[in-house]
Amino acid sequence: MLVKKIIEEWDPIDVFPYAPEDEYEEEVKQIEEYILNASLDKHNLAKEIYTMFRRRFGSDIFTESLESCTNIANKILELPHLIGYTLSKLRTYEWARYNMFAREDIYHHTPGFYFRFRNPGKLYNELATCIDAFHGELQWKLYLGLETRNQNYSLEPYEVYQARLTDEYKKNYDLKGILGHKYNELCEKGISDIPSLSDHIEAWFNLQNKKPILPDRE
Repeated sequence: MLVKKIIEEWDPIDVFPYAPEDEYEEEVKQIEEYILNASLDKHNLAKEIYTMFRRRFGSDIFTESLESCTNIANKILELPHLIGYTLSKLRTYEWARYNMFAREDIYHHTPGFYFRFRNPGKLYNELATCIDAFHGELQWKLYLGLETRNQNYSLEPYEVYQARLTDEYKKNYDLKGILGHKYNELCEKGISDIPSLSDHIEAWFNLQNKKPILPDRE
């Protein structure tokens, strides 16, 4: 679903809204198969995207550059990890669950980043103020995990945080049932917010030129 969303928003031959919804179905399937079975290198993926679109549509119709394809490949590969990458510029992690969502199924769980800094001091409070000031598709919340033994923190859409506070969630842990028809929308908007949320954090803490210390990925 993520690949389909990114390719359709890119719309490299400018066919929407006039073309059928499955216009890029063949390319989406090829890209999904490639990232499951090949090395997740953005340059190799970019060449694969460039080649498959040129092969199908020809150079007269498909006029995007290899650089444009590299940007799309980077978006496909790095989006689930982007917040983890950004926050690692603030402090080293003691623990982190690096993927914010499942690339193969964006509705598998709501997007969120779960982590614990090493020697955080007052950083969590400062980061919470930063997150509260963000204005995206959704409102976001940084909070100490509700059932954590190790002082792990959660960064999630505010509506997801509220759902976790309900008695119903404490009984069955069923976010989909609690959020109902909002669930898919929260997944989509949450993923859409990731790049701008990352930019907001970088600007707030002046991190643009700092190097990250990346965590082990889970």
